[in-house]
Amino acid sequence: MVLPFLRAFWITMSRDFHSLDRLRLDKYLFLIRCYVGVSFEYYLKRGGKNKRQSGNNSTENQKGKNKRKRENDEADSEVNGGSTSRRKTSSTSAVQVREGDEWAELEAYLDMLEDGPLSPLIFDPNPSKQMSNQEDENGALVKVPKGPDGIRYHLMDIWLDELEKCATEPDESSAGDDEESPATKLKDGVPMELLLRPIERLQSESPNKTVRTRAKETLADERLILWGVREPEKAEEGSDEEDEWGGIED
Repeated sequence: MVLPFLRAFWITMSRDFHSLDRLRLDKYLFLIRCYVGVSFEYYLKRGGKNKRQSGNNSTENQKGKNKRKRENDEADSEVNGGSTSRRKTSSTSAVQVREGDEWAELEAYLDMLEDGPLSPLIFDPNPSKQMSNQEDENGALVKVPKGPDGIRYHLMDIWLDELEKCATEPDESSAGDDEESPATKLKDGVPMELLLRPIERLQSESPNKTVRTRAKETLADERLILWGVREPEKAEEGSDEEDEWGGIED
Protein backbone atom coordinates (compact mmCIF):
# COMPACT_ATOMS: atom_id res chain seq x y z
CA MET A 1 0.00 0.00 0.00
CA VAL A 2 2.97 2.36 0.26
CA LEU A 3 3.53 2.90 -3.47
CA PRO A 4 -0.13 3.80 -4.25
CA PHE A 5 -0.05 6.27 -1.35
CA LEU A 6 3.14 7.91 -2.65
CA ARG A 7 1.72 7.87 -6.17
CA ALA A 8 -1.36 9.77 -4.99
CA PHE A 9 0.87 12.35 -3.28
CA TRP A 10 2.90 13.01 -6.43
CA ILE A 11 -0.23 13.18 -8.59
CA THR A 12 -1.65 15.84 -6.27
CA MET A 13 1.56 17.87 -5.98
CA SER A 14 2.33 17.78 -9.71
CA ARG A 15 -1.24 18.68 -10.65
CA ASP A 16 -1.71 21.55 -8.18
CA PHE A 17 1.85 22.91 -7.91
CA HIS A 18 1.21 26.02 -10.03
CA SER A 19 -1.92 26.88 -8.04
CA LEU A 20 -0.14 26.90 -4.67
CA ASP A 21 -0.10 30.14 -2.72
CA ARG A 22 3.36 31.61 -3.16
CA LEU A 23 3.36 32.78 0.46
CA ARG A 24 3.01 29.15 1.56
CA LEU A 25 5.25 27.63 -1.09
CA ASP A 26 8.10 27.01 1.36
CA LYS A 27 5.85 24.78 3.47
CA TYR A 28 4.96 22.64 0.46
CA LEU A 29 8.60 22.41 -0.61
CA PHE A 30 9.46 21.24 2.90
CA LEU A 31 6.62 18.70 2.66
CA ILE A 32 8.14 17.37 -0.57
CA ARG A 33 11.52 17.11 1.14
CA CYS A 34 9.97 15.10 3.98
CA TYR A 35 8.29 12.71 1.56
CA VAL A 36 11.50 12.18 -0.41
CA GLY A 37 13.54 11.54 2.74
CA VAL A 38 11.05 9.15 4.33
CA SER A 39 10.61 7.29 1.03
CA PHE A 40 14.36 6.75 0.74
CA GLU A 41 14.56 5.57 4.34
CA TYR A 42 11.65 3.15 3.90
CA TYR A 43 12.78 1.56 0.64
CA LEU A 44 16.44 1.28 1.66
CA LYS A 45 15.42 -0.50 4.87
CA ARG A 46 13.08 -2.78 2.93
CA GLY A 47 15.78 -3.61 0.40
CA GLY A 48 18.35 -4.32 3.12
CA LYS A 49 15.86 -6.56 4.93
CA ASN A 50 15.05 -8.47 1.72
CA LYS A 51 18.76 -8.88 1.04
CA ARG A 52 19.37 -10.38 4.49
CA GLN A 53 16.38 -12.70 4.09
CA SER A 54 17.69 -13.81 0.71
CA GLY A 55 21.07 -14.64 2.24
CA ASN A 56 19.49 -16.52 5.15
CA ASN A 57 17.24 -18.50 2.80
CA SER A 58 20.22 -19.47 0.65
CA THR A 59 22.11 -20.71 3.71
CA GLU A 60 19.12 -22.64 5.05
CA ASN A 61 18.43 -24.18 1.66
CA GLN A 62 22.02 -25.37 1.35
CA LYS A 63 21.91 -26.90 4.84
CA GLY A 64 18.62 -28.61 3.99
CA LYS A 65 20.03 -30.06 0.79
CA ASN A 66 23.07 -31.43 2.60
CA LYS A 67 20.87 -32.97 5.32
CA ARG A 68 18.55 -34.63 2.80
CA LYS A 69 21.52 -35.95 0.86
CA ARG A 70 22.93 -37.58 3.99
CA GLU A 71 19.53 -39.13 4.79
CA ASN A 72 19.18 -40.47 1.26
CA ASP A 73 22.68 -41.96 1.35
CA GLU A 74 21.97 -43.66 4.69
CA ALA A 75 18.66 -45.06 3.42
CA ASP A 76 20.24 -46.38 0.22
CA SER A 77 23.04 -48.04 2.16
CA GLU A 78 20.48 -50.02 4.22
CA VAL A 79 19.01 -51.59 1.07
CA ASN A 80 21.34 -54.42 -0.03
CA GLY A 81 21.46 -55.10 -3.74
CA GLY A 82 18.36 -53.03 -4.38
CA SER A 83 17.89 -50.54 -7.17
CA THR A 84 15.57 -48.32 -5.19
CA SER A 85 16.20 -44.62 -5.65
CA ARG A 86 14.63 -41.85 -3.71
CA ARG A 87 13.21 -38.78 -5.29
CA LYS A 88 14.81 -35.58 -4.10
CA THR A 89 12.42 -33.13 -2.57
CA SER A 90 12.35 -29.48 -3.49
CA SER A 91 13.01 -26.60 -1.15
CA THR A 92 10.46 -26.15 1.63
CA SER A 93 10.81 -22.39 1.67
CA ALA A 94 7.46 -20.87 0.66
CA VAL A 95 8.49 -17.37 -0.33
CA GLN A 96 12.01 -16.42 -1.32
CA VAL A 97 13.52 -13.21 -2.59
CA ARG A 98 15.41 -14.05 -5.75
CA GLU A 99 18.95 -12.78 -6.06
CA GLY A 100 18.97 -9.30 -7.56
CA ASP A 101 15.30 -8.61 -6.66
CA GLU A 102 15.91 -7.14 -3.21
CA TRP A 103 15.62 -3.60 -4.63
CA ALA A 104 12.53 -4.30 -6.76
CA GLU A 105 10.31 -2.10 -4.57
CA LEU A 106 12.78 0.79 -4.72
CA GLU A 107 13.01 0.42 -8.49
CA ALA A 108 9.21 0.50 -8.81
CA TYR A 109 9.15 3.73 -6.79
CA LEU A 110 11.84 5.32 -8.97
CA ASP A 111 10.02 4.17 -12.11
CA MET A 112 6.95 6.03 -10.88
CA LEU A 113 8.99 9.20 -10.34
CA GLU A 114 10.63 8.86 -13.76
CA ASP A 115 7.19 8.61 -15.32
CA GLY A 116 6.00 11.67 -13.39
CA PRO A 117 7.84 14.59 -11.75
CA LEU A 118 11.29 13.35 -12.81
CA SER A 119 10.30 12.48 -16.37
CA PRO A 120 12.62 14.01 -18.99
CA LEU A 121 9.49 15.02 -20.92
CA ILE A 122 7.12 17.78 -19.85
CA PHE A 123 4.09 16.45 -21.71
CA ASP A 124 2.34 13.15 -22.47
CA PRO A 125 3.60 11.87 -25.85
CA ASN A 126 0.31 9.99 -26.39
CA PRO A 127 -2.43 12.48 -25.47
CA SER A 128 -4.90 10.94 -27.91
CA LYS A 129 -5.35 7.81 -25.78
CA GLN A 130 -8.30 7.86 -23.46
CA MET A 131 -7.39 7.96 -19.80
CA SER A 132 -10.22 5.61 -18.83
CA ASN A 133 -8.76 2.83 -20.96
CA GLN A 134 -5.29 3.05 -19.42
CA GLU A 135 -4.32 1.00 -16.41
CA ASP A 136 -0.88 0.50 -15.00
CA GLU A 137 0.39 -2.55 -13.14
CA ASN A 138 -1.15 -1.22 -9.93
CA GLY A 139 -4.57 -0.79 -11.52
CA ALA A 140 -4.42 3.01 -11.29
CA LEU A 141 -6.44 4.94 -13.85
CA VAL A 142 -4.79 8.34 -13.32
CA LYS A 143 -1.33 9.03 -14.65
CA VAL A 144 1.23 11.01 -12.71
CA PRO A 145 1.63 14.41 -14.43
CA LYS A 146 5.01 14.92 -16.10
CA GLY A 147 6.27 17.96 -14.32
CA PRO A 148 6.32 20.82 -13.62
CA ASP A 149 9.93 21.98 -13.85
CA GLY A 150 9.68 23.66 -10.45
CA ILE A 151 9.32 20.26 -8.78
CA ARG A 152 12.16 18.86 -10.91
CA TYR A 153 14.53 21.58 -9.76
CA HIS A 154 13.55 21.12 -6.12
CA LEU A 155 13.96 17.33 -6.30
CA MET A 156 17.43 17.68 -7.79
CA ASP A 157 18.37 20.17 -5.06
CA ILE A 158 17.36 17.84 -2.21
CA TRP A 159 18.11 14.43 -3.78
CA LEU A 160 21.59 13.94 -2.32
CA ASP A 161 20.75 15.77 0.91
CA GLU A 162 18.04 13.25 1.75
CA LEU A 163 20.11 10.31 0.54
CA GLU A 164 22.96 11.35 2.81
CA LYS A 165 20.68 11.14 5.86
CA CYS A 166 19.72 7.49 5.39
CA ALA A 167 22.31 5.98 3.02
CA THR A 168 25.52 7.04 4.77
CA GLU A 169 27.23 6.52 8.11
CA PRO A 170 30.14 8.22 9.89
CA ASP A 171 33.51 7.31 8.44
CA GLU A 172 35.68 6.58 11.46
CA SER A 173 38.68 5.72 9.30
CA SER A 174 38.83 9.26 7.93
CA ALA A 175 40.79 11.66 10.12
CA GLY A 176 38.75 14.75 9.38
CA ASP A 177 39.39 17.96 11.30
CA ASP A 178 36.03 19.52 10.44
CA GLU A 179 33.79 18.77 13.41
CA GLU A 180 30.77 20.56 11.93
CA SER A 181 30.67 18.31 8.85
CA PRO A 182 32.31 14.97 9.75
CA ALA A 183 33.29 12.60 6.97
CA THR A 184 30.72 10.05 5.92
CA LYS A 185 30.72 6.92 3.80
CA LEU A 186 28.06 4.90 2.04
CA LYS A 187 26.48 2.02 3.91
CA ASP A 188 27.19 -1.41 2.49
CA GLY A 189 24.93 -2.48 -0.34
CA VAL A 190 23.31 0.88 -1.12
CA PRO A 191 22.37 0.80 -4.86
CA MET A 192 23.65 4.24 -5.82
CA GLU A 193 23.58 3.41 -9.53
CA LEU A 194 19.85 2.82 -9.26
CA LEU A 195 19.27 5.86 -7.04
CA LEU A 196 21.08 8.20 -9.44
CA ARG A 197 19.34 6.83 -12.54
CA PRO A 198 16.52 9.44 -12.58
CA ILE A 199 19.01 12.32 -12.42
CA GLU A 200 21.18 10.76 -15.13
CA ARG A 201 18.13 10.40 -17.37
CA LEU A 202 17.32 14.08 -16.91
CA GLN A 203 20.86 15.02 -17.86
CA SER A 204 20.91 12.90 -21.01
CA GLU A 205 17.30 13.01 -22.23
CA SER A 206 15.66 16.24 -21.10
CA PRO A 207 14.94 18.71 -23.94
CA ASN A 208 15.24 21.58 -21.45
CA LYS A 209 18.79 22.91 -21.28
CA THR A 210 18.29 24.31 -17.77
CA VAL A 211 17.12 20.92 -16.49
CA ARG A 212 20.14 19.23 -18.07
CA THR A 213 22.46 21.77 -16.47
CA ARG A 214 20.93 21.34 -13.02
CA ALA A 215 21.11 17.56 -13.34
CA LYS A 216 24.78 17.82 -14.30
CA GLU A 217 25.47 19.98 -11.25
CA THR A 218 23.76 17.42 -9.01
CA LEU A 219 25.85 14.59 -10.43
CA ALA A 220 29.01 16.68 -10.00
CA ASP A 221 28.42 17.07 -6.25
CA GLU A 222 31.63 16.49 -4.31
CA ARG A 223 29.85 14.10 -1.94
CA LEU A 224 29.57 11.54 -4.73
CA ILE A 225 33.35 11.73 -5.10
CA LEU A 226 33.91 11.32 -1.35
CA TRP A 227 31.59 8.30 -1.31
CA GLY A 228 33.49 6.69 -4.17
CA VAL A 229 30.52 6.80 -6.54
CA ARG A 230 32.16 9.07 -9.11
CA GLU A 231 35.68 10.09 -10.00
CA PRO A 232 36.80 13.72 -10.01
CA GLU A 233 36.85 15.34 -13.41
CA LYS A 234 40.27 16.14 -14.80
CA ALA A 235 40.80 19.81 -15.49
CA GLU A 236 41.90 20.59 -19.02
CA GLU A 237 45.43 21.99 -19.01
CA GLY A 238 45.90 25.33 -20.65
CA SER A 239 42.20 26.12 -20.84
CA ASP A 240 42.52 29.16 -18.55
CA GLU A 241 45.47 30.53 -20.47
CA GLU A 242 43.64 30.30 -23.77
CA ASP A 243 40.64 32.18 -22.38
CA GLU A 244 42.71 35.09 -21.07
CA TRP A 245 43.11 38.18 -23.25
CA GLY A 246 46.72 38.87 -23.94
CA GLY A 247 46.29 42.46 -25.05
CA ILE A 248 46.96 44.08 -28.41
CA GLU A 249 49.98 42.77 -30.22
CA ASP A 250 52.53 45.31 -31.45
